[in-house]
Amino acid sequence: MVKRVSRRPIGTFEGTKRALSERIKRDSRSEISKQSMIARIKKKAGIRNIRMYWLNGRPVSWIPFL
Repeated sequence: MVKRVSRRPIGTFEGTKRALSERIKRDSRSEISKQSMIARIKKKAGIRNIRMYWLNGRPVSWIPFL
């Protein structure tokens, strides 16, 4: 026999959605999918290399080299 001691109520949809989104963002597998998407976009745009120029310790601009 099992006796229920307490019961947690189901949260709202928005609260649950927000919590799940945060857990997914922290997961290492999300980084893999993000890198895959970036690679696909770079390939489609024809960008081979992106260099960032620095001036006085601050980034100046992103310049794609084709």
